[in-house]
Parts: sequence; structure tokens; C-alpha cells
Amino acid sequence: MIKDIIENEEYKDLVESQIKENILFLLEKNQEFSITANIEPITFNPELPSVIKNQMHKFSLFILSNYTYTTIQIDDEFMSFEAGFGNENFGSVVKIPLHAIFQIVVD
Repeated sequence: MIKDIIENEEYKDLVESQIKENILFLLEKNQEFSITANIEPITFNPELPSVIKNQMHKFSLFILSNYTYTTIQIDDEFMSFEAGFGNENFGSVVKIPLHAIFQIVVD
């Protein structure tokens, strides 16, 4: 039953719209925030080294502050930002489908 809902295109459109509106509001207010997202549909450019990606949980927290916050871009389907990962601070552009974001955290 729940899969019928979360895979429904109307539901995905509704969720994407709500997420986009919330993120745009936070950006307008210059408020840093974090998101939790399913990493399966996320793309990283360049691709993260396997040693880093294998340590990530299926649902990972991304803290959007400082430089990363200033690089946020959002459109009707995706949110993207630059971030550093691992001890080496490996830089990558993270592109997340809005429907993959399931939590927005404001400190």
C-alpha cells in the first residue's frame, strides 16, 4: 500500500513542490539547514571514491552550511550543491532529485 503512494506520480509532484517551496523559503531567509535524502538516485560529479561512498548510509544527512550553502541551486526536479566528503574533503557536486529528500532540518 505505501509503495503505491510513494511511487504515485501525483504524490511525487506534490512532495517535490513542497520540498522546493520549503528550501526556497529557507534560502530567501538566508537560513542554513540540513537535509536527509535517499542516496540511491543521487549523482555525484565527480563520482565519489568507493571508499567514501561505501561508508554512506542509504539515507544520509547533508549539512548545508558555509561554502556548501552558497552553492545551492534548485529547480523543479533537482537540488544541487558542492560539498566535500571524507577526511580528504573530496569535492563533488551533489545532484539530488527533490522526491529523494525526505527531511529538512533547521537548527
